[in-house]
Amino acid sequence: MGPQPRIQLNRLNNDVDFESLLRDICALEWNNPDVEKFGRRGQKQFGVDVYGQPDGLQGIYWGVQCKHRATQKQLTRDEILTEIKFAQSFPHRLGKLIIATDLPIDRNTQVLVDNLNDDLDLPFKVTIWFWDRIERQVTAYPRLLSEYYSDLILRLTNNNFFVRLVDVPLKILLPDLRSQSQEENGEEDGGRGAGWAQNTKGRAEHFHWEVGVLASWAGKFLAGTVCLSG
Repeated sequence: MGPQPRIQLNRLNNDVDFESLLRDICALEWNNPDVEKFGRRGQKQFGVDVYGQPDGLQGIYWGVQCKHRATQKQLTRDEILTEIKFAQSFPHRLGKLIIATDLPIDRNTQVLVDNLNDDLDLPFKVTIWFWDRIERQVTAYPRLLSEYYSDLILRLTNNNFFVRLVDVPLKILLPDLRSQSQEENGEEDGGRGAGWAQNTKGRAEHFHWEVGVLASWAGKFLAGTVCLSG
């Protein structure tokens, strides 16, 4: 298939939702449903808002420092150093500190973080996630789309059944692909023939649940060409 249309997601309105989104992303990415926010407002958090153990890393925790920004001002060196200093007192063995921000990707900030990793003798690695990456992570999981962007899904499909499809196996039905024998015999289907059927079948097999794909296939959803399978 050719490139799929990409839909940009709006940044979340507040830091509470942003932290919740990062918690849910990490639980899925790290394959650990026990990923959780660290403490609550007013408690000392040691530079970590979300923490957990990625699957397979026994005894090692990864932490996320969430930086929801009201402006487009990028993070400064001092801000990042402050969070690193706090994280060094984290009460568990920290293997990675992820600084997650809803700002667009920025080359200078990337180089800054790279240099800090090279120049400082840190007990953990520091990485940074910009909104560009977070956006890709959200669109990879229908559960997150339905939780945080249900209004977008409803606009795309003009139908409220998308939420019912979350985490349910899908079977893509191709009405024009009548039978295997018809394809093998080269019988025409609506004037398009077996070559078209084989190509369409291949496209179905490579169907991915991404927002861009959802948009391009919206007509098929509304026409009932995607249904639940047992």
